[in-house]
Amino acid sequence: MELNSNSQHPTEDDTLDALYEEPGAYGGSTRKSFGCSDDITLLIAVNDAKPWTASSGSLMKTWTDIASDLKANRRFKVAKDGQGCKTRFDKLTKAYKERSLAAMRRSGTDEEFGECEQLLEDILSQVNDFVEKKDAQA
Repeated sequence: MELNSNSQHPTEDDTLDALYEEPGAYGGSTRKSFGCSDDITLLIAVNDAKPWTASSGSLMKTWTDIASDLKANRRFKVAKDGQGCKTRFDKLTKAYKERSLAAMRRSGTDEEFGECEQLLEDILSQVNDFVEKKDAQA
C-alpha cells in the first residue's frame, strides 16, 4: 500500500485504494453457516444455472459447478461444496413453501430478506413451469 506523500501513516483514501487494487481484498474469511447475503448470492447462482433443468445424471455436476462459481465470488463467505449448496437451497425452498422462512432469518436487513423471498418465489415459479411443461410432454 502506498503512503500519502504528506504522512508516514496510510490515510483512509490510501486504504480504500489498496482495497480496490488488491485481488481478493474483499475475500475475507469463510464461515460455516449461511447469512442472508450468502443466501441471496446462492439463489442468484441457482437462478442462473437452473439445476432443475439438468438431466438426472448431471444434477450433482450442476451443483458442483454452482459451488465452484460461488467460491470465486467475493460476496459469498461460506465454504460449501455442491452438496452443501444443494442442501441449503432445499432448506430455503422448504421453509418458503411452509411459510416459515422468517424463522430461518438470522441476520440481514428487511431489504435483503425481501430480496431472498422474491428470488425464491421466482425460482419456484420457474421450477413449477418446467415440471408442468415436462409432464405435458410425457
